[in-house]
Amino acid sequence: LEVRFVDAAGTVVDTWQEHYAVAAEWFRVHQHTTNAAMKSYTVDPWVTYFNQSHNFASEPSEWGVRVDGVKELEQYISSQPLYRLYMHHRRARYAALKRQGIMGTFYQNTHYSGQMGYEMIREYPEYALYDPNGQFALDPVYGGYPNPMELASPLETGPKRQVAKPYLDRKLSSWQHGPANMAREDAVRYMAECIKEYAAFLNCDGIYVDGNVGVFAGYAYDGRSAVPSGKREDYIALNARNHRIFSEILKAENPNFGTWYNWGKRGVEYWTEWGTTTYFGSGVGQDTSDATVRAAAGWKNVMFLDEQQHTLYQGDGDTRYPERLLAHMCENRDYLVQGYGANVIMGYLSNGTISHDEPGPDRWGWATHNYFGALFLATQHHVASWFVPSWRPTLQFMARYSRFLWAPDVKTLPDDQQTIAVHAPAGEIWWQRFVYKREREDGYDVIVHLVRIPPYKMWDLQWTVEPEPLAGVTIDAQIGAGQLQSVTALRPYHYEEAQQPVETRLQVQASNGQSQITVPPFRYHTMVVFRVKAQ
Repeated sequence: LEVRFVDAAGTVVDTWQEHYAVAAEWFRVHQHTTNAAMKSYTVDPWVTYFNQSHNFASEPSEWGVRVDGVKELEQYISSQPLYRLYMHHRRARYAALKRQGIMGTFYQNTHYSGQMGYEMIREYPEYALYDPNGQFALDPVYGGYPNPMELASPLETGPKRQVAKPYLDRKLSSWQHGPANMAREDAVRYMAECIKEYAAFLNCDGIYVDGNVGVFAGYAYDGRSAVPSGKREDYIALNARNHRIFSEILKAENPNFGTWYNWGKRGVEYWTEWGTTTYFGSGVGQDTSDATVRAAAGWKNVMFLDEQQHTLYQGDGDTRYPERLLAHMCENRDYLVQGYGANVIMGYLSNGTISHDEPGPDRWGWATHNYFGALFLATQHHVASWFVPSWRPTLQFMARYSRFLWAPDVKTLPDDQQTIAVHAPAGEIWWQRFVYKREREDGYDVIVHLVRIPPYKMWDLQWTVEPEPLAGVTIDAQIGAGQLQSVTALRPYHYEEAQQPVETRLQVQASNGQSQITVPPFRYHTMVVFRVKAQ
């Protein structure tokens, strides 16, 4: 949208532009930046580019949610973290957000829990997974054995609560989880049908599965192994089948119904190394097949979460170091985005160690958020974080230039150093692995990202020094036989500038298919687009 003020002489006095995500395939332009109220900065979905709302573990069960069990509820306690929730408020909020173009998702995993989950298993005991002693299997991540007295207590917690037997007036405890037997096709179909009906009831357009819908090792109701052979290839075949069935059911009427999994490359490598069978078939580690990830990613509107919660402020993992995070993000991009055409999001990134209400470039973690945002732009990642204004230059750039970042036809250029050469002061920028090519009907674009290197060893939200704009960077481009139509430099705004991306058409020195441009000064990130018309 563009607004122009024009005087009587026809001169444009002032103008302002904003772009908003309206793609039907909304995970393609996903911005998961939960609004946070601030005294010093106006915050709303249009300022934060917030286009998807999600609530963690807020349902009465993490597997087997049923509309019949909740449609009359006023209040209930969620089965995992024990949130007190108001069903009619949740439904109304999701509906209101949807009218604004903000899509809703809710949380599930393949583990039944709480009163609703165990009631479902009472009706369908064959859907449960068991241990060798015939007890319910233990969830390897969130697991806890059930308390039968608590599970017999009424689900309703508000004024409508009625207790027929006082000794059943119990408050639910957290983490009463048991895995479902996802080796059974009927259990998979049951889960998908329940989610489909529940999503319509909640006014949601997508589902987040914490993990995936693969098969855990364990025992069936008859005491036999859920996967009798125990062979990796049989787990892979079942895992791939499950993801195909899951998406077939959920996306049947709406191909853009969102399916969102917890599935970062290094996380999958870790879990499969420890023998977690649900991720077998991801094409990493000992896998000889990628059938599972292909079955999950081979649809429209699929997102994979790379769960990195402490990258910005604590711990000593790889992602706490900018250079190691760069390698991590490139691996994820090459694996999921370039390899399978899916989308990848990193989060949830906490910035809780900074002040939200004291404005300025030395507040809000401004420098570090913008150094970090440059890596998101250069590696085709989406952001999941709590909003502070220091994220806005990155988020605004993502919304406005998403076609150069996330369009399915944006491909890494494997021979980037044969096509592009960047000349810059030593140790100032990263650019290798950030060169892409995008085909057009009449030619192609070559897209080059230039990323300033943070000046510290580990991410530091307390860093208050902004870098001076870097000048004198040049790019040599070997275009070949095509006709170079234009070269444009695009970057997020700096703190002291108007809150608009800066777009500059560049002068080109060209000779014998070799073109050289000088990049305008920038602090954190610049994207240079060479537009070439085919001969």
